[in-house]
Formats: sequence, C-alpha cells, structure tokens
Amino acid sequence: MTYSYRPNKSTISVIFIILSTLLNYIKAADSFPWPGRGKPVSSTFTPINPTSPAELTVIDVLSSDEQYSDLLRIIQRLKLVPAINKLGDITLYAPTNDAIREAQHAMTDNINDEARETIFYHMLNYTITSQSDQILHQTLLHPDSEHVKPKKPHSPWFPEPGDGKPLSGAGQQIRIGRANSTDICYGLPDLPVGEKYHGNCHENGAATVLSKEPKHARNGVVYPIDKVISPPGDLATQIRNHPSLSTLLELIPAQAISALEQRAANGFTLFLPTNEAFKTLDKTVYSYLHNQIYASSDLLDLMSGHIAVGKGVGWSTTWDTQKEYDTNLKTKLQVNDKNTVKLDSHTSAQINTFDILASNGVIHLIDSFVTPPQLLLLDSEKILIGLNATRFVDLFRSAKLSNKYLKNDQDNMTLLVFHNDVFEGTNDIKEVDALATASDDQNEMSMTLKYHIIPGNIRKDDVKTGELIETELRTRLLGDNGQRVVVSKTKTPSDKSSKTNKSEKHTGWSFNHASVLSDEHKVGNKTIYFISSVLEPPRDVMSVAVSDLRLSTFVASVYAAGMDEYLKHIPATTLVIPTNDAFEELGYAMKYFLKSQAKAELKQLINYHIIDDIVYTKSLSNGTYKTLSDVPLDVNVHNKGNTTEMALGSPRNVAGYPLNGEERKAIISEGDILTSSGVIHVIDQVERSPMVDITLRKLFKGSNANTMLDLFQKAGYQWLLDGKAPPLEDDSNPYEKHNSSTGHPVKPYTVLTPTDAAFTHINLTHYLDDRAALEALVRMHILPAPPDYLDEDYSYALEEDHTTDNGQPLYISDDMAYPSLLSYTEGGPSRYGDVAFKKSQNGWTVGIRGARGVNGPEDFASVLGFGRASPHFYNSTSDFEINRNNDLDNDDPHAMSIGGGIVVLDSVLIPYEPSWIYRWGWIVFTAITGTGVLGAGGYASYVTYQRRKEIRAGYQSLEGEED
Repeated sequence: MTYSYRPNKSTISVIFIILSTLLNYIKAADSFPWPGRGKPVSSTFTPINPTSPAELTVIDVLSSDEQYSDLLRIIQRLKLVPAINKLGDITLYAPTNDAIREAQHAMTDNINDEARETIFYHMLNYTITSQSDQILHQTLLHPDSEHVKPKKPHSPWFPEPGDGKPLSGAGQQIRIGRANSTDICYGLPDLPVGEKYHGNCHENGAATVLSKEPKHARNGVVYPIDKVISPPGDLATQIRNHPSLSTLLELIPAQAISALEQRAANGFTLFLPTNEAFKTLDKTVYSYLHNQIYASSDLLDLMSGHIAVGKGVGWSTTWDTQKEYDTNLKTKLQVNDKNTVKLDSHTSAQINTFDILASNGVIHLIDSFVTPPQLLLLDSEKILIGLNATRFVDLFRSAKLSNKYLKNDQDNMTLLVFHNDVFEGTNDIKEVDALATASDDQNEMSMTLKYHIIPGNIRKDDVKTGELIETELRTRLLGDNGQRVVVSKTKTPSDKSSKTNKSEKHTGWSFNHASVLSDEHKVGNKTIYFISSVLEPPRDVMSVAVSDLRLSTFVASVYAAGMDEYLKHIPATTLVIPTNDAFEELGYAMKYFLKSQAKAELKQLINYHIIDDIVYTKSLSNGTYKTLSDVPLDVNVHNKGNTTEMALGSPRNVAGYPLNGEERKAIISEGDILTSSGVIHVIDQVERSPMVDITLRKLFKGSNANTMLDLFQKAGYQWLLDGKAPPLEDDSNPYEKHNSSTGHPVKPYTVLTPTDAAFTHINLTHYLDDRAALEALVRMHILPAPPDYLDEDYSYALEEDHTTDNGQPLYISDDMAYPSLLSYTEGGPSRYGDVAFKKSQNGWTVGIRGARGVNGPEDFASVLGFGRASPHFYNSTSDFEINRNNDLDNDDPHAMSIGGGIVVLDSVLIPYEPSWIYRWGWIVFTAITGTGVLGAGGYASYVTYQRRKEIRAGYQSLEGEED
C-alpha cells in the first residue's frame, strides 16, 4: 500500500507562522548593519568569485571587496539593492569602511531618508573616467521637499524616489576635480573666480578618490573614496554658513532667510551680493540698511531682487540654454557669456563665485547689486535713519508729518535735524510712544517739528547774522504766517600756521543758539543740516517776558492790569516793551498806574505798546503803525554810523509837537525777540499814551502823599492838582497880579511833595487853624515853570536844549534856583520864596534859597523821586501873546507846555522868615557905626583946631608986620 502525505490547511498555517518568525529575526538582524554591532565583520561578508566583469553588477563589485562591507550592509538596510542592480551606466563613489565608520552620524536617521539621500549623492547616472575635465556633475539625488513619517513600503525593485521639487526635478550637483596635481577629489566646495584649491582633498573638505582606475561592472563603475560626502543644506543654511554673505545675513530680516529653507522654497537661483558689494554702498545707505526696524521693507525688496526663478535651477552648466530669470521683485535678470548678470544697460554685476550648491537651489555671488537703482536711492526719511536720526523720524511719523515732509523730496526745503544723542540724559522730552498721534497739526509736538522745517534751500553763505528765516510752523496766533528762526554766525581766526596768504576765517553758524554740526546733506530738492539741540518754538509773550529780568516791571504791569491771558492769545502782534530802567523814569506816575483805580489807564498804556501786526526790525520803516490803542506809533529809522537806529514814539500834531509830550523817541535797544504770537522789541523809554492824562492829583496818589493832598485841597489849590486854570476871583491866583489877559495857557507847576512821614514832625494843627500859614506852606512847595529856562516866545514851552531827563518834571542842574508861588517874583509876599537844587553824593537835595539855617533841617530836604504830569497844548496867538510879543507873523499857532509834576521830599520846607536881627540888625549896626565914625571925626577935628590955635598963640609979632 502506498501512502501519500497531503498537508492540510492547519499545517500550512503553522509553516507560514514559522517562516514569518524567521523573517522577523532576519529583519532584526538587518537593523544592525554597522560593523561591531553584535557580530564580526567576517560574519557579514560572503565572497563572490566573479568569472568576468561583464557578469558582475555594482552590488557584486561591492560584495567582492571587503572594504565596502559596511556600505553594502547600509544599501541592504535601505533596500536599495534591487534598484541599484536595475540602474545602468552608473558611477558609484563608494566610501570605504573607514569612511563610513567616521561618518556614522550622517547616515543614521529613524526613517532612513537622509541615509538614502546620502547614498544617491554618491552616484552618477553615467560613467566618467578619471580623465574627465568636467567639474560639476549631476548625481542621482533628487531631494524630497520634506521628510515625512514612514509610509506603506514600496516594492524593493522600484523604491519610492524623492519628489524632486526642491531642484525643479533635477538631480543634485557635486564637484569632482583635482585639488592638486595628483589627487582627484569628490565633493569640492565652491571657489571664487580666479582662485585655485590648495592642499589635499581633505583640507578642502572633499573626499579623496583612492583609485584612479575604477572597478568595472556591467551596469557601472565603482571608485573608492575615503570620506562620506553629505548632501548640501538648503539655501538658508548655505547663506548662514558662507563667510562672504555675513553682511547680507546680518542685514536681511531673519524671516526672509528662513523663507529660503527647503520646506518653503524650491528651485531658486540666488545672485547674492557679497560683503564687498555692501562696502561699496554710500555710508549713509549702508547705515540705513543696518537699521532693520526701519529698513525691513527695503531689505526684503533688496533680497527679493536677487532671488530668481527660471525654468530650472540656474547652475552655471545650464546657462547655455537658460539665460533669463524672473526675480521675486518682478524684475528680469540676464546672464551673459562674460559671467555677468545684468538688470538693464545701466545695472549689472560680475559673478565672482559660481554654484554654491544647496538642496533647494543654487547661489552665485556677485560684486554689486542688480536691483533697480531707485531701491537704494533713499528719500529724506531713510537718509535720516542712516544718519542716526531715528528719533527725529519717529516723531515725524507719530505726528503724521513724515509723508509730507520726509518722503516727498520734490519741494525745496531745509530740514534742521537733531541726532538721537540729543535725548540722552534728559527727561524733558516725552517718549515717542507717549507722544500724541492726533492728526491735528496744531498740537504741541507737530508745532515743534514744523519749526525744524524751512521752506526753500538755506546755505550758510546766503544768510547773515540776526536774519530771521520763516519756517513751516504756521498758527492762528501768527496770523497764519510762518514762525521765524534766528540765524547767528560766528567767526574765528584761521590757523596762523596755514600756508595760505589769505586772511581766511572759519565760520560757524546756528539756528536759535542750536549750533549747526555738519555740512549740508542734499537729498533730492531738500537740504539737511544737523543741529546740536531741539529747536523749541517761541513761547507765549508772557512766558518770554517773564524769563527776561529786564522786563519784570512790564510783566508786573500786565498782571496788575489783568491782561496776561489777553496778551497770550491775541494774534499777530508786536510788543515794544520798555526796560525796568525805562519804567523807573516814570517815577511816581508808574506807581499810580499800578494802583487799582488806574487799571483802565494802565491798559491804555500797555495797549499803546502793542502794534497790531507782526513787524520785525527788518520790516520797520519810517511811518506810523497802528496800535491796540486809539493812537498810532510813529517810527523813524535812520543810519547812525555803521548801525541803523530805530526809534519810535508818539506822532506829532500839525504844529510838530509830540502828542504825548515826549520830545525824545524811544530807541529799540534789542529787537526781534520771538514769541508765539509775534515779536518783542525792547525799548529804552516808556511811551506815554496821549489818551492818558496824568495830573498832579494822580501823581499825589501814586506817591501816597495823602497829607499834602489834603493840605492842597484845604488851601484851595485843587484846581492846580487837576491841571485847570485858577479861579479869577482867587486872591492866590498869580495871574491876577501879573497876567490879567484871558486865553493864557494853563501854567505848568511842579510840586515839591513831602511824604506823609515828613509831616509827622510838623504841627499840622497850627496850619489847619491858620489859613495864611497854610497857604504859605503850600505855596512854598509849588514851583511854576520859571522863565529862566522856558522858551522866550512861548512862556511855558520847554526849550529844546533843556529837555528833562530821567522822568524829571523840570530841568534841574546843580545850584539852579526856582521861584515858588511864595516868592515875590511870582506874586508872593516873601523874598525867601525861591528854592535851589544841590547835587550831593546820594542824589539831589533842595532847600530854601537864602535861608540862614534858622529852621535847621526844615530849610532843606532830600529828593526821593520824581513824577511827571502830562503836557498841555494851547494857542499861542491869544490876545496876551499878541499884545506881549506884537508878532502877527507867527506861522505856528500852536505850542506845548510841559506838564509839570512832583518832586517827592523826605522833609517839609517851612517858609523862611529871618529874625529881627537878620532883618534890622544891619541898619542899627550901620547907624551906630556911622554915628561913631562921625563923632570920632568931629572930635578929631576939634582937637586939631585947638592945637593949631595954641601954636599960633605962642608966636611974637615982628615990628612992621601985621599979626
């Protein structure tokens, strides 16, 4: 009987399980392909005895040579044996075992992608010989755009290749050539044009081909090499690592470099400027590009203009068929046979390094830029950034003024710019992020910035010291006129050691005391100067006046009048402000103005010093200017030697007399002090408003002479205080005794005014009870305009040569005497009614002329101050004048009298009456002396007579002679 065995299904299943288990063990063994990992090298090598090269494959060649055992094990692990066997005419540069052991890290990754790419990077799809002159060769490496997790395994006979997108479907390139005369190198690096490799292959980072003659197989050849060559990194990696691109790497934003990584960019051809190319840039442009915060957009455009995309990767080996490339900047680049890349006929660059290989493209280094020239043609804003004025730019951007003033270079303008270091160490300037960003161009920041912009182009040689230049700052307070900035120029002698024969001088200049630090920078139609500090726009008129100690009295007057806010906000005005010394000359008139009851008059006085327009000194000319008062100011400009003197004062009437009585005009001692609403000119004299009448009564109030005022009123002299003519029926009226005609002008008077403290030493009760004594006391202190210093034709008109100084109400000089109303010459009863002034070390003193010192200190007093009243105008052709002068040919029917005023004293002048000894003593003495002289003479005559008689009696008569 014959038995046959038929395996059932269960038996087959068991066998399949056993085979699967064995297969897993085999796979586990394959996971340790590296020598020394679990088994000796000899156990992994199976020698083959080939019969002839035509029967061997490349794998057979590797298997037959022990030095490739590690490479073969890796190929087996990567399941590349079937694929390599199917390839024909390949060239394999096979790393030896030593090379692989040295480069284990380059061929170990979890998903074997990098190891597979490394293997293919050592294979060419054609055979070459050691005699080949070609340097750049294409390998079988087609990089994958992204390494992903393992997928379902493919057939080992046709393994899944990379997608090839990073290199536009082409294989990666590699350099094969000689580093010296003997060694052939695999994987040489890039080299600048004209340079040669030095040293051996390893010194150049390449592998040495160990045999000049390959081992042949039916599907290719094998060259042994002593080093594993890793595929190149992506474009971003190459840029980061190449020493000639360090400047580019420093400037270009990191995100732009990262965008060139393999996962984001494919098939790019980069023509990149080297470090030397950046050095050829203008210093300012180079500095601007270094500021990535501001230049990021331009840097990205600059980079985009050098990133090209063609039909494929633009290795130099492809330029025979592909010469044009489109850039990311929408420009076109063309490569010609002279290794030049060109944008247009005016913009080109020489390629000085070819074919810096990358996994997703290629890089060529060029010696200049191939972007449109306007990309590096900076506007004012970019120039300022490059010149370290980023804070200035930040402020303009915050104020939304950059587009108008910094980016538009078509208009002729001059920019006064401050460097960033101006802000260092100061807390006065607000931080940029805290500045207002409102579009209202009248906010404080906008006003400050516009003050740094001057319409037109300013050159140092075209301006003069003190010149006012209009800026772009225009406000309502300026009447929409441009605020001015003051130019100053300083000169210093040139170096004596200079060889030049010319007396040259180095000239510095400044704007509002901010020194100009640099020569001009021209950008389009703009001129840029750097200055040492921020230009602060002029402040309001009150702030400016307060800061000037010379004008403190004016400031006090403005506050007393309640006009401070008014002056701050009144637009387009010119203030002519007297100095403190000028106000001091007003004396007690000024003290009256500061009293509350004189507020309206003080306003008139201040308004008279405000011209209703902005008038700079350069614009001043002869003529009248409207003020905020009802009376204009008259301006006179004339040359005085090498200078121009500008004077202003009250206009004159038809007779030629100033309406305010000031014969001398105020001189502008300093002009053009800028304010937010106009300008200030400093003058040396207060110009009284003709609309303000200062009487003696007001001066009394200003001096607080209340006691004297009361005595005047009780004595019936209130008419004099108010500047009126005395009553005709008044016996005290001096006109009654000397001038009986009507129509005579009001006579000016100066009153010697003792202070209230001076009357504490006087028995006022006596004077209040005795009217005659009271009138005598009052008259003693009233000085009419004396004829010895008045014009001969106009009795009360001041002579031109005797104008008063320092606010004095009358002309005084040392030892000059003036009659009072108590004086006999003025119709008074006293021959001791004159007063005389004496100059002392501490000022003026005044005393009763001819007083014998009977009253002691009551005969003289020290002058404490003056106050001048307003003048009076009258018709000189009155009947009195016609009769007196008998002059009917007078062509000037008007005259002006001085207004008089007060002289404040520290003591009361008591009317002087000499004692009977001084009054009659000289008569008695003369009589007695005369009687004595006569008696003595008579007695002497008698004695003489008697003696002669006796002598005659003693003689005898001779005979014949008569007795």
